[in-house]
This record gives sequence, C-alpha cells and structure tokens, in this order.
Amino acid sequence: MERINTKYKHVPSTKITIEIYPDLPTFHQAVGEQDAPNWFMGTMEKNILKIVSPLNPGPEHTYESILKSTVHLYAMWLISDINPAAPKWMRQGIGGFEAKQMATSFITSSIADLVHRGEVP
Repeated sequence: MERINTKYKHVPSTKITIEIYPDLPTFHQAVGEQDAPNWFMGTMEKNILKIVSPLNPGPEHTYESILKSTVHLYAMWLISDINPAAPKWMRQGIGGFEAKQMATSFITSSIADLVHRGEVP
C-alpha cells in the first residue's frame, strides 16, 4: 500500500480498516448480499475494505487473486481519497492496473485502436 501512496504522492486522509471474513457465505452475509455469486469476494464501504480470507477464497478465487483484489480495492479507495469526484472508470482502471490484474499486453491490445484514433479509453 505504501508503494501506491508514494506513486500517487498522497498521504491518506484517514486510516482504513480491512475486515477479513472466514469464508464466502460469511462475507456475503456481512455485506447484505446472501445470494451473491462466488466471484464476489470483496468490496469497500467508506473507509472499510471487506474481503474474504485468502486462506479460504472460495471456488472462483485463489490466495493470490484475493491479495490482488485487496490491492485493487485499496487503490480505488486511494483515488477516491485524492479526488472524491473521480469517475468510476478511473478508480476501477487504476485499481486493476495497480493490482496487476491485467497483463500489459492485454491492456495495450485492447486500447491500441482507440489510442491511434486519438480517443482516450
């Protein structure tokens, strides 16, 4: 997290809490989404990041994907802390980028045509 704070030259305005739930059903119950799909394993509410334990990630995640998702959520929170008016696409994009959830080659190939046309994706 310190790496991201330094990169964006921002000192968070407050501390955040990370709540870790022992399994998916407990996480889903805690966030009021009892019927949520198995891929839903983390969210943020104000200054609280809520995730399922990476030691028990459920059928659609791994230890590593939970950790990456936590970095993703933190980066989203930090961008909101820097600028509460930042659009969702920017928060999500920076979160995914900082968590290394997409390969650079995928990002490049998915936006190359837009960039060549002078359009900001």
